Amino acid sequence: MDRNKLIDTMTTSRSKRASDQRNDWNVFWNRMLIQHVLDLVRSYETNYYARKILRPYFNKNRSFCELGCGKAKLLRSVAHFYKNIVGLDYSPDSLKISKDVLDRAKIKNYKLIQQDIRDTWRIKPLYDVVFSNGLIEHFKQPHIAINSHLMFVKPGGVVIILAPYKYFLKYLWFKVTDNTLLKKYWPWPEQYFFTRQSIEDEFEKIDRSKVAWHKVMVLHNVENVLLIIRKKLKRRGVT
Repeated sequence: MDRNKLIDTMTTSRSKRASDQRNDWNVFWNRMLIQHVLDLVRSYETNYYARKILRPYFNKNRSFCELGCGKAKLLRSVAHFYKNIVGLDYSPDSLKISKDVLDRAKIKNYKLIQQDIRDTWRIKPLYDVVFSNGLIEHFKQPHIAINSHLMFVKPGGVVIILAPYKYFLKYLWFKVTDNTLLKKYWPWPEQYFFTRQSIEDEFEKIDRSKVAWHKVMVLHNVENVLLIIRKKLKRRGVT
C-alpha cells in the first residue's frame, strides 16, 4: 500500500483564528514532557473506559472513525475489532505521531485524514461508529461539533462522545491556572466543561431530524459526560 495515501490533507479556508488553533495543537503535541504525563491518563481511559464503552459496537464488518484521534492510542487499541479504522485530526503533527504509532504496531487497516470536523462538505465515505474523546469542549459552539459527528456516521450508525465533566479535578486545575502567571501549566488550547444538563442543552440545538435516539450519562470515575446518539435508518425510497 502506498503510504503517501494514508494521510489525506484537506485544505480549509477557515479564519485566522482557526489557523492559530491548529498552531496551538501542533505546539501541544510537541510538548513531550506533558505528553508523557498525559499518556498515563490516556492509557487508563483508552484501555479501560473507552474500550468498555465501545465493546457493544465491536464488529469486524464495521468501520470505525475517531474524530480528534490525537496520538492514535485508541485506534491502536481497537484496530483488530473493526474492518477498517480512520483517524481524523486537525493537527498534522499529531497525525505524524499517529502514523508512527500504528506502523510500529503493524496495523494495516488504517487511514489518517487531516481535516477540520466542521468541513463536512467533503466527507466520504461514512462510518458505522464515530467516536470522540476530548474534542467538543474545544469549540465555542459545541453543538456544531456534535452535529458534525452526525455527518460522519452512516444511517443506523452510532455516535459516541466523551467530554469533560465540570465538577471534578480537571476543572479545578483549569480554574487555578486561568490567569496569566499560571497559564503555562494548562497544556490544552481553549476548553469548556459540561454537566449532564449542559450537554442536553447543546444536543437540543442540533438538527435532530436524523436522530433515532440519544442518551446522556455522567461517568464520575473518569470525569466525563457520555453522549450516545443513534442515527436514523433511511426509509425505503428516500435518499
